[in-house]
Amino acid sequence: MVDANTIIDYGYGDFSSGIDHIVRSIKSSGWYPDYIVGIVRGGSVPAVYLSHKLKVPVVVVSWNTRDTTIFGKESNCWIPEDIHKGKKVLVVDDIVDGGDTIRELLADWNKSTAGLGDLPVDNLRVAAMCYNTAQDVNVDFYHREIDRNEDQRWVIFPWEA
Repeated sequence: MVDANTIIDYGYGDFSSGIDHIVRSIKSSGWYPDYIVGIVRGGSVPAVYLSHKLKVPVVVVSWNTRDTTIFGKESNCWIPEDIHKGKKVLVVDDIVDGGDTIRELLADWNKSTAGLGDLPVDNLRVAAMCYNTAQDVNVDFYHREIDRNEDQRWVIFPWEA
């Protein structure tokens, strides 16, 4: 049994409100994605919801810094090529916690298009339901902040229940 003091129960109500908050933030930013990239597993659910709300396509990439032994990492190298061609891409994960997943994925994308230079950051944004402010990856659109220097509780999302 999980101790209630060691978790944050981010239930469906929170999730639904969070999706709406992120959609409003995107629309008010003036930046609008051509498509959404959900990071499997945790980012796939919010990516699909955002895709429906924003009426843009969604694709998924398999990139996981914890469970790499079964499926490995697959980053769809055509995505950074699209970004270089001017497509606007929103990368979505459930939580940007340590930042490793986003950092590694973007580094892989940069490496895959080395002849084209660095990814044009104007064409790329990151969204997450929860954003750990105590790390260096910038999250452009998010619902909740957590500071891991002060709060070590594990976030439980509806799809993990």
